[in-house]
Amino acid sequence: LVEEAELEALEGHDDSRSIEISQFVAIEDVDPVFRDRTYYLVPGATPAQRRPYRLLLEAMRETKTGALGRFVRSGRESLCLVRARGDALVLETLYLAEDVYSDAEIVEAVGTSDVKEPELALAHQIIDGLAGPFEPAALTSSYRRDLRALLEAKLQGGELPSPTDAEAPKAPAVDLLEALRASVEAAK
Repeated sequence: LVEEAELEALEGHDDSRSIEISQFVAIEDVDPVFRDRTYYLVPGATPAQRRPYRLLLEAMRETKTGALGRFVRSGRESLCLVRARGDALVLETLYLAEDVYSDAEIVEAVGTSDVKEPELALAHQIIDGLAGPFEPAALTSSYRRDLRALLEAKLQGGELPSPTDAEAPKAPAVDLLEALRASVEAAK
């Protein structure tokens, strides 16, 4: 049996809010699958604290590098990547290598499949037809919208809104490969 006190002894009790940088790496070398959450790092209030922040920001932006490091959060060690994002530094928490599943099984399955040129051309056509710029404001959640409406209605003491999505008929899931095959067959 492992006692709770033994686990607490393993946890870091560092509350210095410091990040220990161990290595600088090319940003493109860090696969996004290892990234968890992103936080902005805010420079200190005095000019003496802002200067090193700006220096690190400029150097990392020009060299297209990020800093791998570790810090203690809520008593536990977390791994991180510090990188430039616009005119700010951000800290992205990282998953451990053992927590990221291997894609070997997928790679093997995909490697045994063949793709025909007409199917690929049709897939390109579909992508081109649905392509557009990335707009963060378009990332919305119907659940959050409905939850906000529910909470506001409860605060007002009014009638609760009816769930709109439950009444709307769901579109059947479309198998992309089958749709491509059907289109190719129809074209023949």
